[in-house]
Amino acid sequence: MTRTEDRRQHRERLKRAEALLRLGFPLAPSEADVIDMAALFKQALAPASGQSRARAAARLSHRLNEAAARRAPAERTLACKTGCAYCCRSNRVAVTAPEVFLILATLEATASGKGKPRLSDLSARCHAIARLDNKARVEQKPACSLLEANLCSVYDVRPATCRQTSAFDLAPCLDEFEGRAPDQPIAGSRNLWLHTGHSQLMLMVGLKANRFPTRRYELNAALARALETPNSEARWLEGADIFEDLPPIGEDAGLERAVNGITAALARTAN
Repeated sequence: MTRTEDRRQHRERLKRAEALLRLGFPLAPSEADVIDMAALFKQALAPASGQSRARAAARLSHRLNEAAARRAPAERTLACKTGCAYCCRSNRVAVTAPEVFLILATLEATASGKGKPRLSDLSARCHAIARLDNKARVEQKPACSLLEANLCSVYDVRPATCRQTSAFDLAPCLDEFEGRAPDQPIAGSRNLWLHTGHSQLMLMVGLKANRFPTRRYELNAALARALETPNSEARWLEGADIFEDLPPIGEDAGLERAVNGITAALARTAN
């Protein structure tokens, strides 16, 4: 294949991915769908995409998730309503670096807005929660550092982990929160779970294809680090792994295999 043909095929792949982004990723995407979308995320995190490309890639992941949810919404009405924040207490939220940078940029842009958390206080709250082990979290039920009056202060850019959480019935959520049935499964939307899984997978493939870390970190610990690191996104994009000493959470061998497999398949299409 000539270089001209290769560039033409790449442009066509990106056009198909953009069309899928508008239509919504299917619940059961084809191999071609996956490779096309992976190419879009790889490009989003490539150096030519600029100095804010990490947060832009996270936003792209959320767009993919939201479009897919419009195409195939939850199977039935969810119990989740505005102001219901049981899942925003005690749970550990796993986030990728791009998601952290997008949240940070949103906070910085709205720090002086009414009802938004003050950045000077936020870091302290993040540290206080991050220090708690799982037992203490369950006992103390600390609110997420981004929760304000039972509302998420960064709802539009909330992490994939939060987007994946849903419930058809409030009772099991209350039972878990009150400790009556902490191990009881909570039935939620499989559709939303798949959409979020796909969007997170594509983001991680984009990271892997550009040789960035794909690890996920506890939200409060990672956000505190980003808040306290000047030019955190720029430094991370330049190769400084500012989260290196934070313990990864949410590790999934199946997800790692999928990321590696799609990244390898994408590389083969470029040869």
